[in-house]
Amino acid sequence: MTNAQTVTELQPRMTREQLIDAARKAAPLLPPAYRGIMTELANRLDISSVALCEAMQQRSVLAIENTLLRDDVTCWAKECDRIVERHTKKRTNMHLLEAQRELRELTPVTDSVIKEFKSNAVDELAILYRKFADEKGCSVNIQCSYRLTAERAESYAAYIRREEKAGEDVNNG
Repeated sequence: MTNAQTVTELQPRMTREQLIDAARKAAPLLPPAYRGIMTELANRLDISSVALCEAMQQRSVLAIENTLLRDDVTCWAKECDRIVERHTKKRTNMHLLEAQRELRELTPVTDSVIKEFKSNAVDELAILYRKFADEKGCSVNIQCSYRLTAERAESYAAYIRREEKAGEDVNNG
């Protein structure tokens, strides 16, 4: 990067790594008063990005653990209902219904993360099917089938995201 380069030559949407690298390369070209500030901004962005990535990984792990715990609570509630049924000789699902109601109130964030996982996985499936369609030696019929499957996957991922957004609007509104 030289002093003659203009800001318009930079990519409109750089990745985080590209932005940090560009800031570090631009710092020596700046006047001394701004050089340290640019370097410090690049360092802080780098550090906060690492922290954000770690937090997102922890969130994903906690969401998975939370889902497993929810499943355990549901299983225990069903077992309680079976015990009550055995002793009273009447079918009941009172414990299960109560557990489901309380779990719904406790874990909207987990549901959000799980839906995000699902939509991302379906997007990856669409990308995979598009790659299959672009392979050489693939017949036209198979290509059409792969592309149709990819379109359906993209549509379903969008549906999951809309459903999630609608759920957020209901919770916030």
